[in-house]
Amino acid sequence: MPSLEARMVMWWMRWARLRRQRAAQRGGSAAPVPARPSAGLLRRLEIRESIVDDQLLYRITAATSAAAPAGRILYLHGGAYVRPINRHHWRFIADLARRSGCEIVVPLYPLAPRHSGLSAFRCVASVYRQEADGTLPLILMGDSAGAGLAVALAGWLRDHGLPPPRRLLLLSPWLDVTVPHPQALALQPADPMLSLDGLRRAGRAYAGVLGTDHPLISPAHGDLRGLPPMSMYVGGRELLGPDALAYAERLQAAGGSVDVHHAPAMMHVWPLLDFPEARAARARIAAQVRATLGGTAHDAEPPTLGRPAAA
Repeated sequence: MPSLEARMVMWWMRWARLRRQRAAQRGGSAAPVPARPSAGLLRRLEIRESIVDDQLLYRITAATSAAAPAGRILYLHGGAYVRPINRHHWRFIADLARRSGCEIVVPLYPLAPRHSGLSAFRCVASVYRQEADGTLPLILMGDSAGAGLAVALAGWLRDHGLPPPRRLLLLSPWLDVTVPHPQALALQPADPMLSLDGLRRAGRAYAGVLGTDHPLISPAHGDLRGLPPMSMYVGGRELLGPDALAYAERLQAAGGSVDVHHAPAMMHVWPLLDFPEARAARARIAAQVRATLGGTAHDAEPPTLGRPAAA
């Protein structure tokens, strides 16, 4: 059973989703704007901003660290490809910078419906090629839509003979924008954050001319061979979970390396939130980053690799 704090957060998320849906029906919801780091985070982070392909890019390190970065994480935020970075992302990024000792690069890639998935992909591919300069080992990471975009990018890098990341770290990855798994419908009442109709509408808007089954849009349709090692965090109360678990099984059967941390009682992208299970997941993620980069893990035991396990 989830902790009391987790149950309260899931209740609040369900209420917030219903409020957004009602506002959209009334036509009263304003277009969301990207969140900026709070004043508290600015005191704990060293943040530099730049522009890449007309898009804002953040470069983040822990302000208290005097040592050189242990590595670099290219982080692609979620939001169903239609919503910008939010305060939960920023708190997670700040915590990961502190725990991992890494420089974290966060591009604000173009969003649908104003832009297509091809525009978003071109943006993150350009950022990746800039950041994979060999000066620091690189991990590619994302949550939800950003995790799907990370897998699509890894396949494209393989196909073009470009250097892969050390590892893909995927939080609740959205790997097929049509959410085709038959179990998704049965999970709708349990998911406090996502709705099938909303996901599928966002997926169609993002796909644009490429179509929803193109591997750059839905990487579940891509070639499974030759991808970097992956770590995947999947909740049991999220609509995207069955597709993610099925993808991991197919990847393992094709000879790929993936360790799945399956938390049956958890919701979508729970490591970004603030309750005991989320804090434990963040500690494990930081440990995986440190282990991938050859350092010593802090704040957590190294994760168990191999078959899906409870997180």
